[in-house]
Amino acid sequence: MQKLFFLIVLLMGLELRGDVKPIDFKKLVSDSDLIVTAEVQSIRASAGGERYGSAKVVRVWKGEERSEVEFSISPLVEGDSSAANVGESVLLFLKKTSQSYRIAHFGYGRLPITFWAGDFYVTFDSTILFPKEWSKRGAQPRTKSGGRMELDSIWHLVKDQVEEARQQKR
Repeated sequence: MQKLFFLIVLLMGLELRGDVKPIDFKKLVSDSDLIVTAEVQSIRASAGGERYGSAKVVRVWKGEERSEVEFSISPLVEGDSSAANVGESVLLFLKKTSQSYRIAHFGYGRLPITFWAGDFYVTFDSTILFPKEWSKRGAQPRTKSGGRMELDSIWHLVKDQVEEARQQKR
């Protein structure tokens, strides 16, 4: 009976998380154990059916230095957008799990990098809420479906958040 109760509580929690709510950019940065720019090299499935992306790390923005990272791309709940495409360049906000990493905020911590008008940009979904000053840092007009920001500008926002967190720990 106790196991049944636990299962019901667990499923209710998953049901509540099915509709992914917006996240403040500062919280996305602070909740992430590893933030990197990377190029997706391959995708594989485990014996249990879970899918993983493997990426060559171009630059570590937060976390331990590394040359590669593997992360789960299997959705956990309805609305989870965890994914990867071989050959894509991405900015990844990752959370450590017991076995590997997961894309933060139900997959919305995966921001594709594109080259446009002579500069590198990241595309973000409307679930990521940037500080008011984001519009002063090379952002393109935001729509209901998201927006675009220069990669260098977003790097400065991450760097500022990481440094602010370090200062608060002192």
